[in-house]
Amino acid sequence: MEYFEHIFDNHNIYIVWMSYLFPLDNTLWMSYSIFLEPVQLTVIICAIMVLLLTLSLKFFFVPRAKKQMEYLHGQLLNSFEHGIVITTERGKLVESNTAFRNILKEVGLPAISDLKELGPEFNQIKVKPPFEFNLKSIHEKEKSFEVSKQILENDKKQSYLWLFRDVTVTKKIESEIRYMAFHDNLTKLPNRHFIDKKINEAIRHNRKTACLFLDIERLKFTNDSLGHLAGDQLLIQLSERFKKVVTEGDIVGRIGGDEFVIIVFDERVKEIEQIASECIQQVKVPFVVANQRVRVTLSGGISFFPDDVTSADELIRVADCAMYDAKKAGKNQILVFNSGIEKKVRRRLLMEELLHSALEANEFYLVYQTKIDLNTEKITGTEALLRWKSCEFGNVSPAEFIPIVEEVGLISDLGDWVLKEACLQWVEWNKMKFHPVLMAVNISPIQFTQESFVSEVERIINETGIDPNYLELEITESSSIAYTEATIERFTTLKKMGVKIALDDFGTGYSSFQHLNELPLEMLKIDRSFLQNLLGNKSQEAIVRSMIQLGHNMNLRVLMEGVEEQEQVDWLRGEGCDWVQGFLFSKPEKPDIVTQKLKLSAS
Repeated sequence: MEYFEHIFDNHNIYIVWMSYLFPLDNTLWMSYSIFLEPVQLTVIICAIMVLLLTLSLKFFFVPRAKKQMEYLHGQLLNSFEHGIVITTERGKLVESNTAFRNILKEVGLPAISDLKELGPEFNQIKVKPPFEFNLKSIHEKEKSFEVSKQILENDKKQSYLWLFRDVTVTKKIESEIRYMAFHDNLTKLPNRHFIDKKINEAIRHNRKTACLFLDIERLKFTNDSLGHLAGDQLLIQLSERFKKVVTEGDIVGRIGGDEFVIIVFDERVKEIEQIASECIQQVKVPFVVANQRVRVTLSGGISFFPDDVTSADELIRVADCAMYDAKKAGKNQILVFNSGIEKKVRRRLLMEELLHSALEANEFYLVYQTKIDLNTEKITGTEALLRWKSCEFGNVSPAEFIPIVEEVGLISDLGDWVLKEACLQWVEWNKMKFHPVLMAVNISPIQFTQESFVSEVERIINETGIDPNYLELEITESSSIAYTEATIERFTTLKKMGVKIALDDFGTGYSSFQHLNELPLEMLKIDRSFLQNLLGNKSQEAIVRSMIQLGHNMNLRVLMEGVEEQEQVDWLRGEGCDWVQGFLFSKPEKPDIVTQKLKLSAS
């Protein structure tokens, strides 16, 4: 406390100054000045008043301000969502906020007096960068915290401010993101990124590695006929079955829509072909999807490190090449990669590119194979067959290019073109006043399951002017039973239009008598494979005989495909077969040649 008193005699005025210095958080300077009349008594009274005011500041206002600051300090700490702790240099707790105390409750710890009670991580007193710290909650769930600390300087005494940030949710999200980056979202199997990483790790350590590349056939057909949810369910079931053929240390993954791989290492490499055989056995058992029995097949290719490749990308690529070659060998085939396979795959890739422009380039054309009535020996029908004369490859077998057309998504446009061309050809023959013959057109299973299929058929009938009673659509046995309700609805609509339906390749699918009886069919076409070793083979003869009888019992005409010998014709006529088709009567021929045969048949 300081007092200064000055008397200005010249002006007969007393002036008293009082100043008081005290700490209130930061240093605060307070001063008072009083101007007095020149009366001594007044000066004394004023001095007493100043003294009383000073005492009130010291004992009432200052403590109240201090409490207010402490309250604000506590409110500030508790307003943070993260745990905050202030400790001495040795880790003794000085102060903590509500968030930190809640952390202790959540992990089931009592109040602590020293941070070292949380773990050895807090023994270090030097300032460290943030570190992660884990605690288990009372619910046995792990909680993760990011802990950081800062030095607080106060009167040359060091203390620490600790920040506990709960990163449990953040770490969970990061973990899920990492999982998603390396796993297929649908099947939860490892994806291409994960597999490439593991293969490259194995190659760096010079470990023997084998890759089995599997391609699932008829998945697109399942998607089109039963819907994409059903297709997803099929993929999930496939993944579960493939898991059954691997052991610990193997990898089974999904790297594409219908593509799976199995990777094995070291001694398991010797067993890769056995693993492939087990995969085939797994898919031979029908799947139940959307309350329907679904059958699929697969094709597979195998490659090896170090025999075939030097990187993960090459290992999968050449196995893919072998898989493409396996498709040509038939269903459920597995091939091991060799240098000759790569040349075939390059041919296929070039074909895919050329097929996209082949329709516009007028490289497709139709040939027709006649059908013969065994009672009259007259031509009663023709079957339109697609051919491709490529500018690059020349004449390409339908068995080679049609599967590619289906896979690359061109089958609907190309199928519509075939149907329209066949109908126009029928109209042209009809103008020649021949006796009308049945025009049969093969319909791809994928084309048949398109929602717009029936309306497209109707449009083409109207545009070309064909009599729908002479149009026959041949549906393979496997496609007709893929989705019974949709199939019956399409068949019924087509029948009302006058279009006839034939079941092609009968005997090679999985039809039951009940399914056949429900479908509005007109004809059964028995697959050519049943003619092999027919004559003199009693069991084979009994099978074909029963097929003919089955068709007649259902009021259907029966046609035998692939007839090449007169003895076969005689036997079939004796068993009551209605129509035949095969090289004995006609190969697939161009329209002008068939026109001449129609003239002869009419005479």
